[in-house]
Amino acid sequence: MEDIPWIVCVARHVRVKNLRLLLDTCALLRDRGARFRCAMIGDGPLRGELEEQRSRLGLEKIVELAGAREEAQVLEWWRRASVAVLTSENEGMPVCLMEAAACGVPTVATAVGGVSELVADGVTGFLVPPGDTAALAAALQKLLQDFSLAARMGTSARRRAEAHFSVRRQVDCLLALWSELLEAKVVQ
Repeated sequence: MEDIPWIVCVARHVRVKNLRLLLDTCALLRDRGARFRCAMIGDGPLRGELEEQRSRLGLEKIVELAGAREEAQVLEWWRRASVAVLTSENEGMPVCLMEAAACGVPTVATAVGGVSELVADGVTGFLVPPGDTAALAAALQKLLQDFSLAARMGTSARRRAEAHFSVRRQVDCLLALWSELLEAKVVQ
């Protein structure tokens, strides 16, 4: 059985996801002697460019461009993952990070858009400045090397996902909102 930790990224291959940053970071981690594999799950118009960059950086044995996958296959990748990563320049509320958290996977992501609502910096993972290869590599390396830290953050991520983002929680919030609205209408 393979004991090398997996970094998993689930993202469309489009500019805003800045997946070139992830490839540059993988090269930096490799050059620092980190033991890892990286799976990039997704597809899109930049796939060819990403394949070329992976080849140019000599990452074919480290980075797997797994292509688009069905939901069940993505879940299998999350179950294999040691760390989730998202390198976007802009985001809303990325479902991939909710999925990773629900699977107990700590995250390293760029601090953009709604990402900070999903990743509690230093608790469920690490947030880094967008476009910062060195900061991304340092955060990933920390989790790849400190298995107990990664496990604690993964457990915290799962608890946070259950408490804040589960379907049950969302339904409860929606019902509470409807009750407030109905009461307000009745009072008027």
